Amino acid sequence: MKIIADYYKTSDNILGGVQSKSSLFNLIDPEFKNVSYADACAAISQPLVAFEQLRFREWEANWIIQRYVDLLEKCNPEDLDLVMYNSLCGGYMKHNTRTLSVVNDNYIEMPERLYAGAYLDNMGFNMYRRMYLKLQLDSFKNADLVVTESVTDAGMYKDLYGVESTVVENGVDSGFWSPLDKVECRKKYDIPLDKKVGIFVGAFTPIKGYHIMQNLVKAHKDVHWILVFKHPLDQNIKSKNVTAAVNVNPELMRELYSASDFFVLPSIWESGHSIATLEAMSCNLPLLVSNVGAYAKSRTGESMVGHNDFGYVAGEWNTSSFEVGLDSVLTQDFKPRDYLFKRGLDFESYKKRWVEVIKN
Repeated sequence: MKIIADYYKTSDNILGGVQSKSSLFNLIDPEFKNVSYADACAAISQPLVAFEQLRFREWEANWIIQRYVDLLEKCNPEDLDLVMYNSLCGGYMKHNTRTLSVVNDNYIEMPERLYAGAYLDNMGFNMYRRMYLKLQLDSFKNADLVVTESVTDAGMYKDLYGVESTVVENGVDSGFWSPLDKVECRKKYDIPLDKKVGIFVGAFTPIKGYHIMQNLVKAHKDVHWILVFKHPLDQNIKSKNVTAAVNVNPELMRELYSASDFFVLPSIWESGHSIATLEAMSCNLPLLVSNVGAYAKSRTGESMVGHNDFGYVAGEWNTSSFEVGLDSVLTQDFKPRDYLFKRGLDFESYKKRWVEVIKN
């Protein structure tokens, strides 16, 4: 079965299955204005090209950077109260306005892991690990404050490059992302009532560990799988135990979470708590995730591998490790939504963290 719905756009104008960070900032402060890559293209009458398609040649990356610089000039940053930018895509000029550089992408860990797994060649490794990382480090110099999303990222940038940062963990709109009636949601989308249902929200990329996800789907025909992709599918899904969804808006996404029993994201890398994991957690789904980003270490620096209140963290990035975790989420009890509030990953706590950073 293939679900098609009207899509909404993330801050980068790319199809997504999760709520964008810019929409969360708008909830914190209605006067917040997001300036995206898509806006940069429109401002200078350039056609939009999906960011993923521009990551593999140096001149194209430089083209993106120049578009941001052009747009910053048009925005008159000196007239603003605060400038926040993605550390890769902005900050190449020093401003008198207070400026925050937010590390959304860890270009230390991600390319190392992909290269080690033979998912990046030499050119790709140099692109991520050398050029992109250098751009980040250069942009930090022009910021008044560097913000990271997890203690894992903060530790890496400090230990290797002496970068001091403030950790602001992600949060989610916990009022909107709450569980609906499971039976009604399954009936609505023809999802079996008598099977365990797992959900994956990601893309056809090694970064999201899709090859591991594919192995789990093939090995567990007794489980029904909901696969939510941000890229359109060019053919129908033939497996009877799979429901595929693309171009998903938040309302449909909440229904699909509610129809599920657990959430899987075998990413090779995440910078913090990925937004999808928090949405699933807020909908009271136990997680089966990789030991990366905010799921690698606790706030006190302890390993999170194994059983946690929110679910299970796989110890290694391979199918067998996720098989162990799958058995855990299918047979044990978890309290993911309680954990979300206990850890301060709900919206009100997230808002408080950002308000403190913005006003101080």
